[in-house]
Amino acid sequence: ILLPVSFLISLWRSGDLKYEIKTFPLKNISIVILLIYFLVALLDNRIFIPESIIRPINYFIKTYLYLFVGYTLVKSEKNWDSTARTLLQIFSIFAVYGTVTWILQTNPWYDFTSQVYGQETVWGESDRGYRTTSFLNNAIAYGIVMVTGTFTIWLYYQKHANRWNLILLVIIVANIFWANSRTGIVSFALAIVLYIILYNGLSGRTILSFMGVCIALVVAYFSMDFIRPVM
Repeated sequence: ILLPVSFLISLWRSGDLKYEIKTFPLKNISIVILLIYFLVALLDNRIFIPESIIRPINYFIKTYLYLFVGYTLVKSEKNWDSTARTLLQIFSIFAVYGTVTWILQTNPWYDFTSQVYGQETVWGESDRGYRTTSFLNNAIAYGIVMVTGTFTIWLYYQKHANRWNLILLVIIVANIFWANSRTGIVSFALAIVLYIILYNGLSGRTILSFMGVCIALVVAYFSMDFIRPVM
């Protein structure tokens, strides 16, 4: 909570807060989300004032406010390249270790921390097979993190295309499926659809792309055993 709040205070002290809010492209939807948080809290009979006011603000600060903080930090193409390059390194470390755990069908780091802190292993083997979590402790969250990483690195790869970046990108994408989370896989599919529409429009090329994705899903369903229970 302290990080985004202190950043807002620094913007206010420098006189830039009003301008940054005015130019923030996700301003309206952020306000709507905050109002929805308040509405949910007010309609939840388990929560009473002042918690019905404090909890939505607290949750908003720890989630969507970071979008605004990120927007104000990236002010040039050079800023974005530097940030994306750092994110590529971080996501790659997660993805490479995630791939190792998927090959081993066990997570030594998670087993170690579970023994140290006395926690039971929650993720791993399930009716859908092994679910990698890399350095996280939740396969669903890990799948979403890898989806975020994929599209961040894809935009970076388009500007800095080379074999090494492509290999890392493929490993990151693979970890969406190693996590074996329906939430991550569906989010990945929806993100691809949105990306194609936003960049190409509803053109013949877009329709062909959708048909290709559908064919790939059908092939995956009948040729990969672990895909069926996920679907």
